[in-house]
Amino acid sequence: MSADVRDAVVDNLQWCALVCRAHGIPTQQSGGIWFSTRSAPDRFPDVMTTRPGVAIADVVAACEHPGRSAGAEMCSVKDSFADVELAGEGFSELFAAQWIRRGPGEDRHAGYAELRWQVVDSVGQFDAWTRATDTAATLTRAVWADPSVHLLAAYHRGALAGCAVASTGTAAVGLSNVVVVGADVGHVWQSLAHAVPAMFGARPIVGYEHGDDLAAAVDAGFRLAGPLRVWLRQSSGHSATT
Repeated sequence: MSADVRDAVVDNLQWCALVCRAHGIPTQQSGGIWFSTRSAPDRFPDVMTTRPGVAIADVVAACEHPGRSAGAEMCSVKDSFADVELAGEGFSELFAAQWIRRGPGEDRHAGYAELRWQVVDSVGQFDAWTRATDTAATLTRAVWADPSVHLLAAYHRGALAGCAVASTGTAAVGLSNVVVVGADVGHVWQSLAHAVPAMFGARPIVGYEHGDDLAAAVDAGFRLAGPLRVWLRQSSGHSATT
């Protein structure tokens, strides 16, 4: 496992565990698998692999923990190394993505100066942020209150233009929940890549993305670190994206 992938996985694991803890959901970790003992909040995985080469049977067993609701018919798995084939176990691939990393000083260009990023520090900003990202039920005030969680908001001429989460509980800064609000996705990522070091110092920035956000992140100077997949065994509208 490369250091780039390890940092991204460790940071994402801590972020998922933090959100579960804020919702009062116990978690466990054993044998290269992290999992929640009850269903995780929406858009968060129930199970996550933490090293390559985890056995399919062990992942399925984590999904079928007795504390999980609905007899484990619904379970989301973050396959952190894209090496656990779950299609034969009743899972569908929700999406494939790439871990990304931007090291200190890895500047590609001057960024996009017209967006102004700041840390959300008032209840009014928090409410506007969760409405814009549709996360009010998941990223609660208990999550926001954790000292390692920083909700970031970008403004253009006084209007909200972008949102992101920066988590600082590990050696790297984790970026997640990047949402564009009435702005250009490239401008959001270019400005974010420069705002995060200014706010949190010279630390690696890690996360994962797919689709247009992945392309915009790469253009903003992030490097591809390795593939991952998210699987879903579904009996209702649960999803996992964070």
